[in-house]
Amino acid sequence: MIVMLLLAGVTLDLPALPDGECLEAGFTQTRTLPALSRPLTLKGRLRIERDNGLDWRILAPYQYRFAVRGATITETLPDGTSRVVDDAEAPWLRGMSEMFSAMLRGDEAGFTEWFEVIDTGSTEDGQRIRLAPANELVAQAMTAIEILHDDAHLRALRIEEAGGGTTAFAFDPLVHCETGETR
Repeated sequence: MIVMLLLAGVTLDLPALPDGECLEAGFTQTRTLPALSRPLTLKGRLRIERDNGLDWRILAPYQYRFAVRGATITETLPDGTSRVVDDAEAPWLRGMSEMFSAMLRGDEAGFTEWFEVIDTGSTEDGQRIRLAPANELVAQAMTAIEILHDDAHLRALRIEEAGGGTTAFAFDPLVHCETGETR
């Protein structure tokens, strides 16, 4: 799920990150599940580094961290315990991790192995891109992704989950980690 922002980076022509470069953004995540009467809203921060991968942090209403470092996916739970995520627990995560690595390398073919563009268009808020899984691993977790962006940055992302729920993200503009300058 969390690597979806990086998917959007490919569609926004985010160039391969140079060695050592880092981008980050704040986000609001709203998750709706068929079994819940009200959506769950989370606030967090995303950090993308060429050398160190992805760091996705939920900051409120609880603390959670998901990090991708090469082939290793680690999560830190709200109680502070950390664990390496086993591929057998969530095989689609391996596919997402491989897709993420392809995006950081600027490897468009690596991206298209996992997703295909099924629709594009304009809205009053920017450009819309709709993607579908092109890989069975990813299709286990989601049925579609819709990305909204303008020329400056990713604005929103909506994931239609295979179980019937949705996860929507609203993003702050990406900034360079060291300088705070907007990308």
